[in-house]
Amino acid sequence: MLDVMPEIEEAIASLHVRDAKIVRVHFPIHFPLTPYRGRTFLFHVKLLDTKPFGFAPVIARELIQSARTGATIDATTLAPAQLESVLEEATAK
Repeated sequence: MLDVMPEIEEAIASLHVRDAKIVRVHFPIHFPLTPYRGRTFLFHVKLLDTKPFGFAPVIARELIQSARTGATIDATTLAPAQLESVLEEATAK
């Protein structure tokens, strides 16, 4: 998976919901995708929505799956007390 180019990352960080910006991105000569190496492109970037504090899970430990129902809980959306309660139930014998 490729990282986001710094120019695009900076543009996204500066936008508010429904804002748009034209971003000039230069791809270095060592870029992994050959057609982009050493070239400059313009990208139209638009921020459609944000989810405050709703970070996507990035590691398997952040997802909890119920053995009984198969439901999945994103642990990043739980308060610390809720998370402790879920983990206590999950490890109870």
